[in-house]
Amino acid sequence: MGISIRWADDEQTRLWFIFESTWTLDQFKQAVVDSAQMIRKQAHPVHLIADIRAVEALQMAIAVEGASFAARYIMPQLGAVVIINTNSLLKTAITCVQGFLRPLAGRMYTVANPTLAERIITHVEDRSPLRV
Repeated sequence: MGISIRWADDEQTRLWFIFESTWTLDQFKQAVVDSAQMIRKQAHPVHLIADIRAVEALQMAIAVEGASFAARYIMPQLGAVVIINTNSLLKTAITCVQGFLRPLAGRMYTVANPTLAERIITHVEDRSPLRV
């Protein structure tokens, strides 16, 4: 399967991407297109949570091309994007591709666990003080 997408709540305000250890660029592009269609149907902000903890390695060329492709599908109602990651090499790749995602400046976060991801989204929704 590679990458699965599902709503995390009944209100459809949080969209989870769950990455398996291996996936292809084509699977990533399809996940982006599918999620854009899901988000486009919503009149309210939708936050993305991408759980990439199972991913062990990522080729930089795939990261760059994937980020460049995803940037074309940033919807106006897209809220925060939170990436759950525990791999320091992947964190470096994420940092490198953020330049392609300038429209997400200030709305893209990388954390180590799902609890922090939810806290960040709650903060973005409420504009409440964030304590980590």
